Order: sequence, then structure tokens, then C-alpha cells
Amino acid sequence: MRITTSMLQQSVLDAVQANLQRIATAQNQVSSGKKITAASDDPVAASQIMRASQDLDALAQVQRNVTAARTRVSAEDSVLNQVTNLVSRAQELAIEQSSGTATTATRASTKTEVDGLIAQIVELGNTQVGNEYIFGGAQTTAAPFKADGSYVGDDTERQAEIAQGSYAATNHTGRELFVTSGLLPALQALSSALASGSGSAVGTTVASLNQAGDNVQALVADTGARDNQLDSAAQNASALVTTITSRRSTLQDADVATASTDLLAAQTSLQAALLAASRVLPTTLASYLGTTG
Repeated sequence: MRITTSMLQQSVLDAVQANLQRIATAQNQVSSGKKITAASDDPVAASQIMRASQDLDALAQVQRNVTAARTRVSAEDSVLNQVTNLVSRAQELAIEQSSGTATTATRASTKTEVDGLIAQIVELGNTQVGNEYIFGGAQTTAAPFKADGSYVGDDTERQAEIAQGSYAATNHTGRELFVTSGLLPALQALSSALASGSGSAVGTTVASLNQAGDNVQALVADTGARDNQLDSAAQNASALVTTITSRRSTLQDADVATASTDLLAAQTSLQAALLAASRVLPTTLASYLGTTG
């Protein structure tokens, strides 16, 4: 094949252009720290990077869900610890006031204390975390208990997404904790029995208080299990974030030292190409023929 001047000139220009492109790419990697800044750089890797970013966004939402759920579970656990103490006190009072040493006067005085226990239970039933009432089911903006102990929330079990497509219950409702457990009914029965002044009437409430106490302890255990589940979910999400972030970094982040070396090499090649261009591009047909004649 006959080599023409235009072919030599084009070859030199191509070499210069290629080295300029290498320099631009290396400079971009050094300055940005990324080896892929546009999908056109590597379409397959860019697609994988996008998917990894989407997965990280989803995991961030899961972590927010788990954090909020753990806050509510922690609040419920604190409430149940207080309720346990109140139940124990009510049991003591019922036993004391059902004995033969108790009098109408002591029972009347004890009724005042029991009514105070009921008021504390109602207050705990209206616990808020931030601006949310946590024991009202889906009714989070209004107090779930009235002053008389009646429950006006709903029975919706609140759940949180703790992994993609996986949900966990985060709170018992006020009805479960204080009504279905038998706690408020037992305390109200005790108050009425004390008001009657009858020791035998007070004695009949001991069994229901004991059962309510057992039910509360079952709820304590269930709340602990939910906390463990959320703790495990938080650890899993954190591990996934680390793994996916590392994978995305491998795909996207540039090795700055390597990019710097490539930049120096490209600059050296460019200088050589420019030197060649300075010798080839000005060559005229006459001078070219003269050198080959």
C-alpha cells in the first residue's frame, strides 16, 4: 500500500487526539476520584452503579424505619416496666385490705391510692413519642384513653418494613396492654371493692390482679422479642450497606495513584506526538518529493 503525505498527517493527528483523550480521561479521574462519570464511560458498570445506589437508598429508608420502630419499642418497654411496678403495688394493697386487720377506713384510704394507680395507668396508656401516641393503633394524633380508662383508639397493629418486603410489628395497642390483659378491669374492680368496704369483695380481686400481672409479663417478653428482631434487622441493614457501598466503590471510584501515572504517561506520549506533528504537518509536496527523490 502506498503511504501518502495525507495518511502520515492523519496518523499524527490521530495520535495527538488519542493522547489528548487519555489526558482528559486521566485528569477527570484524578480530579473527581471517579473512573466512571457518565454512562457512556462503561454502560454495564454504570448500570450496576445505578442499581447499587438504588439499593442503598432503599436500605436508608429501612434503617430509618427500624430506628423509629426501636424508639417506639423502647418506649413501650419503659411503660411496661412501670406498669409491672404498679401491678405489684395493687396486688400488695389487695392482699392487705382483704385481711382481717383492715378496716373500712383503711379500705377507703387505699381506694384513693388505687384510683391514683388507675390514673397513672391511663397516663401511661397515653404515652407519646414525639407527636405520636404510640398505643392508639393507627390513631396516633389523639389520646387513646379517656380519663375514666375507656379506650378510644383502634386495633391496628403498627408495622415497620425491616428489610425489603419484610415487615415486623412494632407496638401493642392500648387495648392489648391495658384492657384485654385484664389490668384496667382488675384495678377498677379493686377500686369498687374497696369502696364497698368489704374484705371478701376485695379478696375476690386478687386472682384477677395476679392474672393481669401474668399477662403483662407475657407482653413484656413479647416486646423484648420484638426489640431483638429489630436489633437483628438493624445489624443486617448495616452489613448490607457496607457490602453494597464497597461494591459500588469498586465499580465507580478511581485508583488515583494509577490515574496519576496514566496522566503522566499520556502527557509524555502527547509530547512525542506533537514533536512528530511538528515535523510531518508542515511538509509540502515539493519538500516531500525532494526528500524521496
